[in-house]
Amino acid sequence: MCSNHVHGYYGKEAIIDCCFQSDYGVYLYVETDEETFTRLENGVKSGRGYDSHEYDVLQNGSLVIKNVHEQEYKVISLDSELRNQIFRVTFSVVENSCPSQVSGLHGEEGTISCYFRPNFQTIIWFDETSTRDPLIRLEHSTKSGRGYDSGKYDVLQNGSLVINTIEFINEQQYTTVAVIFGSMNITEFSIVFFVIVFTENQCASLQHGYLGKEGIISCNIDPDIDKVYWFIGTDDHPFIRMESGDVIGSGYKSNEYDILQNGSLVIRNVQYKHQQSYKVTFQIEYEVNLRVEFSVIGPTTSNSGSTLPSEVTSIYNLPK
Repeated sequence: MCSNHVHGYYGKEAIIDCCFQSDYGVYLYVETDEETFTRLENGVKSGRGYDSHEYDVLQNGSLVIKNVHEQEYKVISLDSELRNQIFRVTFSVVENSCPSQVSGLHGEEGTISCYFRPNFQTIIWFDETSTRDPLIRLEHSTKSGRGYDSGKYDVLQNGSLVINTIEFINEQQYTTVAVIFGSMNITEFSIVFFVIVFTENQCASLQHGYLGKEGIISCNIDPDIDKVYWFIGTDDHPFIRMESGDVIGSGYKSNEYDILQNGSLVIRNVQYKHQQSYKVTFQIEYEVNLRVEFSVIGPTTSNSGSTLPSEVTSIYNLPK
């Protein structure tokens, strides 16, 4: 089987998840092309897509797209008896998007990750203190602004905002404005940033991950604890567990999950099915049960037009 609709972020690597146990071959096509561009036969990879390093294929038949772009794909699996299965996958690109809510750990570095087309002209970030004086600005790869000058903030070349050391003052609403080159339209996003604090042997009760990315349900469990068990919902059987530093269980065997040494749960490729209530159990002087609600942040619809005051667009040379 293969996922029938997959999202990827512009300019990033993405995976179309498949799970074949075919002992003969998997063949991948662009829907509009009759020629196989990537194939896997008896464990050997080939094809123009593979040779050009634009694509790769995993041993379970999943397609790796090195630099995403919108496309429809056809996947054919052929077994040793020449029986085939055909799957069609629509792949769409997420661009010019920011999450509406983000959290970060107190005292750690935090990032509000956004995805903009690389042809943007200017990215401007504001915090709640001023809608006239930008917190930080990225224009033609040049950074400026009071947040950047203070060393407390940075901005990545893809437009994402970095909080170098998260403090309680960072728990506020941020606004980012992207000026897209060519069409010269303004795209505006408002993001609420939450600060999470937890001590040893705790997990934050509300956490999230980004669709199609690796996600971590962060915990801070004493590494000397011998056994850590993770459950989904009200299930009585752990899908993954760590015993004496070794990770085992069906979730680990399927390569869908992992556990870090501090007890945190790793979701290798976040999908909507992972939006669940999780329980983690471990033993100190008594049994501890912690519950975490995990939400998935997917593609968002941007706010068209700018709601910033007209004098702001004038001062910073933005189109009205």
